[in-house]
Amino acid sequence: MAKITVGVDLGTTNTCAAIVKDGIAKFLELEPNSLTMPSAVRFVDGKTDNVVIGRLAKRFAIVKPKEVFVSFKTLMQNEEWLNDPKIVDRYKIDGEQYTPTDMAAKLLTHIYEVAQSSEFAAEGTINNVKICVPAASTPYYKKEVIKAAIQAGFGEKDENGEVIYIEEEIDGKKVSTPKGITTIEEPFAAAYSYGYKNGFFDQDKTKDQNIMVYDFGGGTFDVSIINVSTEKGRNPEFKLLGTYGVTHLGGDDIDMAIMKIAAKQFYKEHKIDLINADKDNKGLKKRDVLTAQSTLKELSERAKIEDFAQGATEAHIEQLSIIFDQEDDCDCNLDVIVPRDKFLESIQPLLDKTIECTKNAIQESKLELDDINRFVLVGGSTKAPWVRDVVKSFVGKDPYLADNVDVIVGEGAALICEVFEDQVIPTEEKKENNKTDQSKEKEERNEKEKARPTTTNKTSQHYGVEVRGGFFIPLIIKGLTFDDEHSSYSGSIKCTNPNDSGNVYITGWSTQEDVIEKNENGEPIKGEDGNYVSNMSVHALKKDGEKIFSSIGQFHINIPKVEAHTLDITLTLTVLKDNSLSLEVKVGDNEPIVQTW
Repeated sequence: MAKITVGVDLGTTNTCAAIVKDGIAKFLELEPNSLTMPSAVRFVDGKTDNVVIGRLAKRFAIVKPKEVFVSFKTLMQNEEWLNDPKIVDRYKIDGEQYTPTDMAAKLLTHIYEVAQSSEFAAEGTINNVKICVPAASTPYYKKEVIKAAIQAGFGEKDENGEVIYIEEEIDGKKVSTPKGITTIEEPFAAAYSYGYKNGFFDQDKTKDQNIMVYDFGGGTFDVSIINVSTEKGRNPEFKLLGTYGVTHLGGDDIDMAIMKIAAKQFYKEHKIDLINADKDNKGLKKRDVLTAQSTLKELSERAKIEDFAQGATEAHIEQLSIIFDQEDDCDCNLDVIVPRDKFLESIQPLLDKTIECTKNAIQESKLELDDINRFVLVGGSTKAPWVRDVVKSFVGKDPYLADNVDVIVGEGAALICEVFEDQVIPTEEKKENNKTDQSKEKEERNEKEKARPTTTNKTSQHYGVEVRGGFFIPLIIKGLTFDDEHSSYSGSIKCTNPNDSGNVYITGWSTQEDVIEKNENGEPIKGEDGNYVSNMSVHALKKDGEKIFSSIGQFHINIPKVEAHTLDITLTLTVLKDNSLSLEVKVGDNEPIVQTW
């Protein structure tokens, strides 16, 4: 049976993974058309039986913060969170106490399922997993990561499906560790992936080199100085010489810089503060301002990637009806210009901070800058030219930026599994290989699982899109059963370009309300175009004043600049068994593009 290993980069902001068999690595597509997945978990409506992860969860982090869990990785370093009643209560969901480790386990469960369905796993099972941890991780964090991996299904198992434990003697103490589950420091994984791809781990000769790993992610930043020693006939040896970082510095802070510039201009025009939702803001509901804030965050991130990162001198941030409140008659359009020079000025202190950390790491390593042979950039934020420029200015040469910078750490972890023997990570308690105890534990787990609500097997809501002057067009109705015959449901609608500006926003909506018109037999009525009949407006209100519809999000597409209502646009909405969504848009005869939620 083929040896199959998985490497996981469990990030604070994003998570990725790679699978390796016989020395060949393949990145796992954790979400449709994406190799990375936001490290976010959402309990829809606060229920444990309706859990979504990734992008579909993250987009609700601002609008429905009580349902969404992010940055739980930082709480896994120790047990201090248990001393904070607010955090403990925060992790109580539907009367059940969860932990940050449980959230990590849900991400790892998804990775395990994707890996098992990979073509690489067709000839065997997942034997090993190596999970990346920060260089300065606590022993407690490593144990919690391993605990989450076991909970997710990783680890080699016996004939009874129980994880096999290996008993070792470390520092004179006997410890038991799960077979097939190990950890690796993130900078080591990055350095190995880089070296493996570039062929400088030549085992025919002895080498000694120092590598700086500059890791600028979505939420954290750290820099590590690593010594790599390659001796003839042996695998490379890694030694951490120095490391320094900041726990709250990343791409999110870059987005916030753009948001603040745009929000300041918006406030001058409308006297509505999109940064501080607690202000009076013309009497608007806090919920509406938070929704607008979430939209501005997405638009700012898009401006960063599509405009400034591509060299644009300015970014045009535009959104029609960013705030709508029928009762207060407040309809505001966001239409601001963010100059590039003003943007760069606002983020310069952030970039300077990364260089300060770099200097501290070099000082700790007791090396000089000239002693460092290679400079490797890691993390999604390093794709930005302003990051590469500031590093180049400091080190005096072009740093190395991998094509796969978002997933290089996960890839390195998987490759290391193929080269090195498993590293034993001690646990706090010795686990005796007692079949009676194991059987008792398994029985207790089975009873606990029986007590948990089962995953929903029906569409939980009505799903549709907003088109033609703000009307909700239902495409998929609530209550459709997922069975062996149906693992998904789709609905389509054809419309035309609403303007001639060259772009359009398609808005997805969902609702728990029964908005579908029905006949005398209680069956949904379809119109001549095949769509379900509904005349409900997206701005219609319930009796209590709340909107009937909840926004899933907006899908911005570019279309040819043609006269309005002359180009066909076909929208196909699909809901999967876990109630995640995808929207396929086909513009004219062009290839369809897909957005997932």
